[in-house]
Amino acid sequence: MKPLQDGRKPLNVRQERFAELVVSGLSATEAYIQAGYKVTVKSAGTNGPRLLENAAIRARVAELRAPQTAAALMTKDRKRQILAGIAEDPKSGLLARIRAIEVDAKLAGDFEPDQVVVETGPKTLDALEARAKEVVSALDRRRQK
Repeated sequence: MKPLQDGRKPLNVRQERFAELVVSGLSATEAYIQAGYKVTVKSAGTNGPRLLENAAIRARVAELRAPQTAAALMTKDRKRQILAGIAEDPKSGLLARIRAIEVDAKLAGDFEPDQVVVETGPKTLDALEARAKEVVSALDRRRQK
């Protein structure tokens, strides 16, 4: 068998079918039996989960699930489109519209704290020391009065 691009050996027909059945939602035991392995239910209960621990099988299951996972995830832009639709729809109740605006603002980062840049280094330290001397001098002058 010719290795795959990532160096793994290709799966045999039953292993490929097993991976497909697991992705379809069957348990490892059920997938093992339906993939064509001729075993008892008891041994399928042992061998199915064991086969699922195989790195090549796990990788194939992940490959098969990737498009489903990507399709199931809504993008941030899509979520914001839906929220905009709710916020702009006069048929939506006032509370729903306000909540949609609030959630959209959170997604947009409007509630993130402002970023404060604090410079450090020799110049900053020198400036602080100079200012401290000014304050001490001002306090001394005040005390002398």
